[in-house]
Order: sequence, then C-alpha cells, then structure tokens
Amino acid sequence: MWQGQQGKYIDAELWNPYAPDANHQNGPGLFYEPLYFYSAFANKEIPWLAESYKYNADFTSLTIKTRSGIQWSDGQPFSAKDVAFTISESAKQGNKINFGSDVATFLKDVSATDDTTVVVNFKVPAPKFMYMMMYRYDLGLYMVPQHIFSQSSDWSTFTAFDLSKDWPVTTGPWKLVFSSPDQKIIDRRADWWAVKAGQLRAMPAVQRIV
Repeated sequence: MWQGQQGKYIDAELWNPYAPDANHQNGPGLFYEPLYFYSAFANKEIPWLAESYKYNADFTSLTIKTRSGIQWSDGQPFSAKDVAFTISESAKQGNKINFGSDVATFLKDVSATDDTTVVVNFKVPAPKFMYMMMYRYDLGLYMVPQHIFSQSSDWSTFTAFDLSKDWPVTTGPWKLVFSSPDQKIIDRRADWWAVKAGQLRAMPAVQRIV
C-alpha cells in the first residue's frame, strides 16, 4: 500500500499530507492529529484536539471549541487559529491538494473568534462537514500549524520536511529522526499534551518505529 518504486520510498522528503504525491500511510498520518476521532467499532465520536462542536438549526454554521493547553512539538501553542487557517487554506488551495476541493465545495468563510472558538459558515447546509473532518476509516482533515504552513503559498509542492528544524512539527507523541529512500525512523517524543491532560492517554509504549 506504500508508494514505492523498485523497493524505494519516493516520498522520503514529503511529510505534508496535503501534497498530491504524499501518502499518509507512510508516516505523515502519525504527526497530524484530528479534531475528533470516529470509532466505527463503538459507533461514537471521540473529541481530541477539539472538546465539542455545535451546528446552528439549519446546518449553515458550525462552532467548534478547541481544547486548551495543547502545544506543537516546537513549543508553539495550538489554538483555534490553526484550525481556522487549515480549513480556509484547504479551500483556497482547492483541487491542487488532497481534500481541498471537498472543503471548497461547502466553505463560505471561517474565523477564530478567540483562542478556543472556530466559527465555520457554509454556502449551503453542510450537516456532514464535521464528520468529513474527523479521522474515520483512514480519512479526515489534517490540522496543520499555521506558523509553519503559512510559509508556503502552494501546499501541492510544500514538503513540511526539514530535520534541522525538527520538521514535521506535530501535536502527536512522535518525532521524525531519519528519512531516506531506504528507511524512515520515527521516535517517541519526550512529552505529549495528551499525557499532561491526564485523563486522555499515557505515552505510547513503543519507543521507535522503523
């Protein structure tokens, strides 16, 4: 299922899951956490980077409350601004990137009204928009750091890869330490916001993924 040619990774330096040639199954899917998970086994939604969401009566507006106390791996705070940026920029990039046209179909505008509140307005009623963003069945919209992804006007060519800067930047418990056509090595980070939050999760037992 991985994109290889003659036994080699062709995406060793591509860690932006929005790029058309990227394959999230080759590693990037570990780094970008979702607002919510959907469990098909339990048939329930599990809040993650977000704490809650609510539509208006006619499903033309969606308000998302993000969780406070989350940090990106470079120490910058995660906030509603990252969510609003991810959604608006995905629509702007459109069919140049993965999932862009899906967002553009519905999005009218989006804004972060404060550090933990995102308001999304739609062109038409969009009752499944939040579900579309959740991680479910190997799909979902990747929340990305605005302070990193705003450095590129074209996500179709942006790699989000620079080990000298500890890129890719993540909210997850993982850190990329090596990537070549022959091998990728991902280590467990020293800390993770979900552990600090107490009730959510313990650090993964796995220390290294090769």
